[in-house]
Amino acid sequence: MFFKLLLFIILPYTLYSQTLELKDSMQNILGVKYMEVFEDKKHEFTIEQIKSKPFQIQKNNVTNHGTSSSVWWIRLKVQNNNIYSLTWKIKMMFGLIDHLEVWQFLDSTLVHHQLKGDHNIDVSNTAYLDRSVYTFSTKQNSQNEIYLKVSFEESGMAELFATIWTPDTLSSYLDQNINYLYAIFAGIFVLLFYNLFILLVLQSKIYFWYILYLLGVILILLTFNQIGAHYIWYNSIFLIDFIPLFAFTLVNISFLFFTRAFLETTKRLKKIDMFICILIIINIVTFILGVMGFRLFAMKLIHLLSFSFFLFPFIGAYLWNKGFTIARGYTIATSILSVTITISLVRALGLIPTNEFLYWLARLGFIFEGVFLAIALADRINIMQKSYIQAQENLNHSLEEKVKERTSELEKAKQIAEDLARKDALTGVWNRRAFSEMTQLSIENAHRHNIPLSLIMIDIDKFKKYNDIYGHEIGDIVIKSFANNLKNHTRDTDIFARIGGEEFVMVLPFAEIKDAKHKAETCRENIEKQTIVTKNKKLTVTASFGVAQLKENESLESLLSRADNAMYYVKNNGRNAVYCDES
Repeated sequence: MFFKLLLFIILPYTLYSQTLELKDSMQNILGVKYMEVFEDKKHEFTIEQIKSKPFQIQKNNVTNHGTSSSVWWIRLKVQNNNIYSLTWKIKMMFGLIDHLEVWQFLDSTLVHHQLKGDHNIDVSNTAYLDRSVYTFSTKQNSQNEIYLKVSFEESGMAELFATIWTPDTLSSYLDQNINYLYAIFAGIFVLLFYNLFILLVLQSKIYFWYILYLLGVILILLTFNQIGAHYIWYNSIFLIDFIPLFAFTLVNISFLFFTRAFLETTKRLKKIDMFICILIIINIVTFILGVMGFRLFAMKLIHLLSFSFFLFPFIGAYLWNKGFTIARGYTIATSILSVTITISLVRALGLIPTNEFLYWLARLGFIFEGVFLAIALADRINIMQKSYIQAQENLNHSLEEKVKERTSELEKAKQIAEDLARKDALTGVWNRRAFSEMTQLSIENAHRHNIPLSLIMIDIDKFKKYNDIYGHEIGDIVIKSFANNLKNHTRDTDIFARIGGEEFVMVLPFAEIKDAKHKAETCRENIEKQTIVTKNKKLTVTASFGVAQLKENESLESLLSRADNAMYYVKNNGRNAVYCDES
């Protein structure tokens, strides 16, 4: 029973603890299979003391232990079964480590010791590609114990992912990677200068924030690939520690301002805009705390704030769904960034194992985001241009419609004005001017086509007495009632006009004199029977009618004179009758 219990206790340490067998050619061998770790939270153990501590295999192949201020120890056992010595290398994937100390033991005897890390490397003696690479030589038929100590001045990202190589394979791998980096930087700088040119032309704040975002991405690339620490700010420990925090803060804040400008949240989503403003303030406060010495807290807060990036694709999609088409490019771009950042954060929390693909994905996520945001900006300009053209077309169409409408109104107003100028103000029938114009055309048409035409002159009998006895107001009522009665007996083709005070004329195209006489008699009878109701009186009137038919080649003046003479014949012979000039 005791033996089984003891086996159960020691089995986890013996079952997974493996020794790496060195070979002539090793390429990208995952160290997680062979490395054990120990967390020294209080920074209290020396190399001699740590040898006796219970190291553990990295659980579930997880090598990222998040933001930490602890000292992390790594132990690796290697065996060279060859009859000759082998040179091999360990490459740490994550290079942002303040202090990385390495020991190599042979049968408890120290055979190699090296101190690297960003705070210790002398760039004059260390090549760029060797910053995070550690070289070992293991003798023939021997076993080595390798210890790596990862520590930070204050805190840092405890990423312990390492791979094992032989010199030739690693050299080829690093050369390939450096070419990829050159291509990435070339693309980013082309993107930067292209959008800088657009900024100078358009002077748009959206492009200003986008360029700041690209600058932040460049700083992140320079930092995480250790190019900055090796070639640019290598003389300043302060900058080596300061730039990563500054780069992340710059990326976060510039992206948030870019989002506000691109999605126009100040007028479209005021609550979301307030949320973005709060995030900006928190990022600024976080940066200040990091500079003031609260680096661990600041880094943890940055990781927490980064989860907010998961929300931005949904904000863009919401506006896109609401008809704000400009948001489509933003939605696609932030979806890519959201996925890569989420995966990186989940990896940083130790929930998924690290691998080279995910590590490169974290680097490329910001780059792809920059590219797709550039596409989104181009798409935005395209949409705005189309909207502008459509608005111009709509405006032009609207103006054309308004011009047509206004022209129609003017034509109607003109027609009304002309009609008013051609109509009698009191009765609404044609006046003498209109009568002359219209009758002249009718006479010309009658002559041209040999069509009969007759004219009736009408005069109210003894009209003067109505004005003298009852006043002009009653006289006007009599005139209007008289005209309305006659209008009821006119055809659409007839011309009916008032040509004097109580004188009216009716022109009847297509009418022989007998037809005109019959119409005149009908009108006379209706007028005689009509009762005109005034304020307190009932009045009757009669009229005298003179009829004449147009002769061959006769003028309007002649026809009018003959009808007028016929009417006066009636006037002189008792009134209230119809007389025709049949000469």
